[in-house]
Amino acid sequence: ARLAQISNELIEDIDNETVDFVPNFDDSLKEPAFLPAKLPNMLINGTKGIAVGMATSMAPHNLTEICQGIIATVDDPVISTEELMEIIKGPDFPTGGTIIDTNGIYNAYTTGMGNITLRGTVDVETKGNKNRLIISEIPYLVNKTTLIEAIAKLIKDGVLKDVRDLRDESDRKGMRIVIELSKNAQPVILKNIIFKRTRLQTTFNISNLVLINEGKQPKILNLKELIEEYIEHRLKIIYKRTEFHLKKAKSRLHKVEGLLIALNNIDDVVKIIKSASDTNDAKNKLKIAYKLSDIQVQAILSMPLSRLTNLEQQKLVDEEKSLKKSITELEKILENKKIRLSIIKQELTELYKKYGNKRKTRIEIIETQDIRELKRKDLIKKEPTIVIFTKNQYIKRISVEDYHAQRRGGRGKKGMTVREEDFITDLFVCSTHDTILIFTSKGRVYSMKCFELPLQTRTARGKPIINLVALQSGENISAMIPINNFDTNEMLIMTTKKGIIKKCPLRLFSKFKKTGVRAHRIR
Repeated sequence: ARLAQISNELIEDIDNETVDFVPNFDDSLKEPAFLPAKLPNMLINGTKGIAVGMATSMAPHNLTEICQGIIATVDDPVISTEELMEIIKGPDFPTGGTIIDTNGIYNAYTTGMGNITLRGTVDVETKGNKNRLIISEIPYLVNKTTLIEAIAKLIKDGVLKDVRDLRDESDRKGMRIVIELSKNAQPVILKNIIFKRTRLQTTFNISNLVLINEGKQPKILNLKELIEEYIEHRLKIIYKRTEFHLKKAKSRLHKVEGLLIALNNIDDVVKIIKSASDTNDAKNKLKIAYKLSDIQVQAILSMPLSRLTNLEQQKLVDEEKSLKKSITELEKILENKKIRLSIIKQELTELYKKYGNKRKTRIEIIETQDIRELKRKDLIKKEPTIVIFTKNQYIKRISVEDYHAQRRGGRGKKGMTVREEDFITDLFVCSTHDTILIFTSKGRVYSMKCFELPLQTRTARGKPIINLVALQSGENISAMIPINNFDTNEMLIMTTKKGIIKKCPLRLFSKFKKTGVRAHRIR
């Protein structure tokens, strides 16, 4: 198979004595101990691997950002991680998607270890009066077929409701998984359920465990340390490459100088060669006459007669000047580290201008909450529901769809099964996302979401409230109030059997939990 053009950037200069070669597994061949790697492959492509007692998991990044980040580090060796993150925004996965946890990026870049939350891309597409969910990107290392099977299972199990069809329309142009929704479906809720229950939202664990000191020491490196290791590696490669070219240039200059000596004394050289008894005699006489080395003498004796022309002689003169200039430049590179660093910058600039592209993975900055876990309300459809509570402290929630308008003379429907001496004390209609404030006989108040109540059939008895709320001994429910919004100026008024009244702002009750707090002192 033919290597991609960018792959050549990994092996360039491998023939210039830049890396050591070691025996392969059966000593039949020699292989490089490591690659010259002008391309910062480990940072760009990432890697995953498991060894004895250790494992590594490095995220891929954008070529342009990495090259620019390395250049910035060369220019400012004390650059901070925060400054680097202004250039290197975060991992860039080939499958796209969205990173929704920037704290994980920061931890990985500062410590070498972290977790990032990655989501696929799901858009809502409207066609007529119906909606469909379109999955166009999936998280890195997630198998598309497995994902579709997981979504299909959710539909079969009734977790994903209001779904009419699921199909894969992916082709050469890109990925397209279509989820057809019914007319009454709520796309945002269904999308959140898919994120929660499938690998359309995953966590990528980063552990930058690498081998340093020529592969002898395993160590976890942060972003800046990885960049510094690359810079140090390239400094060594450039130094060895320069040594190789310098050695080659000096060797060629030595031969050219010998050829020019011969051409400048061509008549005498010809006489010496003609008078010699054999080749060895000619070599010895030339070495003595012009103080030449064995290499120079061999080059003279191997020189064809066509090189005796004035034109060829001028070419050798020009080559001598060029070689001397190159040698001077190469020696400066070896002597001056700043020049080698500038070469690194130049090579990286050429790399990202030639191969660079735009980011595929988007990054969303969310500061309000930890979004690794979706809130339960994000998975519950917002719809009207009926809450029923009885004297014997049984509670249940039923769908309003269990009731419907009847014609005149209708017999009605049974709403709840109650035992003897039990009856309904409270019934109200609210939203599944409403908060229910539960007041007790001891002046305490408890809070819970409506969707946390058990959804049951129309004739079911319900569930004991004590199974849902941590009531104290001898404590009973006195009243329930559904609240849609606490951010108002409304007041809540409480009265007791003995005529004690109390008024409080409603917003004070927004943070109460199931464990309850005292709302009114009962004497």
